Amino acid sequence: VGTVSALASVDPAEPRIRLYRLIDERWGEEESYPTLGNVRAVAAPQASPGTLLMWMKDAGDLYESRWENDRLSSRGALSAFAVRGLVPGLEGNLELDGEWDLVSTPKLNGRLALRRARGDVAWGGQTLELSSLDLAATLNDDRVAANAQIASRFGSARIEGSTAGITPDSAIAFGAEVEVTELRTLTEPLWTQARVSGRLSASLKIAGTIAAPTFSGVERGDALGFDMPPWGIALRDGVVRAELDTDTL
Repeated sequence: VGTVSALASVDPAEPRIRLYRLIDERWGEEESYPTLGNVRAVAAPQASPGTLLMWMKDAGDLYESRWENDRLSSRGALSAFAVRGLVPGLEGNLELDGEWDLVSTPKLNGRLALRRARGDVAWGGQTLELSSLDLAATLNDDRVAANAQIASRFGSARIEGSTAGITPDSAIAFGAEVEVTELRTLTEPLWTQARVSGRLSASLKIAGTIAAPTFSGVERGDALGFDMPPWGIALRDGVVRAELDTDTL
């Protein structure tokens, strides 16, 4: 890394930088720091000791991280970053803007924000027709406080809460409000002979850990309909009230 006696290694499939420092002509033990994912190339310019430049897949800019006083810092912005391929099963042409200012010691501190710039996502062949998507997070010694909002023609969702860390076994505590205003079109890719219509909403609490979340809360359904023409079924004006407690409905 520049004139600093360190070797930087990045795995494209894992969002972490691994540093090995040269001590007494031997490479020391690995130090690991979080970073962005989908890294395609790295470079350490000799004119700027301690600086590491990274190029992410589909990104139009290089991103800079700096190693100084046993701290890895990264500050930058995203512009029209393509989401396609990052989430399995999610299709579309969604692009995101955002910015971040992070320091790793190696515990992570700082902030980051993402928002929809343009484009849309599709699920099961159905375009969601997004109008807005915003995510903001603040990190304090690996603890995360985050909130997100999403709105589309089919409904909206808001989630807010925190995690006790960034490892899979870290405890989480989130609250979510979800509303689906147009169930028929949204669920069409899931059905062949049957059709479901109506409105759904839910107030949820999410606990457990990052790797094993648990869900509880209240679900509501109004103006529900179920049609299956081959069987002569046509149900209208259905109402559902349900309470979820972990694995019990």
